[in-house]
Amino acid sequence: MKPWISPNIGILLSLVLMAGIVSGCADDIQNAGDLAQWVKKQAVRQGCIADTVDLEEWFVAEAGKNNWHGTCVSRVSNESIEFSINVDSVWTASSED
Repeated sequence: MKPWISPNIGILLSLVLMAGIVSGCADDIQNAGDLAQWVKKQAVRQGCIADTVDLEEWFVAEAGKNNWHGTCVSRVSNESIEFSINVDSVWTASSED
């Protein structure tokens, strides 16, 4: 019995499907609001309780890196802590002229 689809087409379709799934799961940062949500997720990954994350207004340049600061309540100590998240891997700061 002949397969309904050629093996090469099947492989190509599998690769396209996997690429679509991976890109759909990636952080899609297109604006400042998306960046703020990404920073909050990173803070939670570093130990903050999600609904306690409070970000400063915007990130700041420090020692050649762009870091967004904030505060939250730690999952470990249940105390207020400060954090800093580097945004360079997902955001390119516009140059000031």
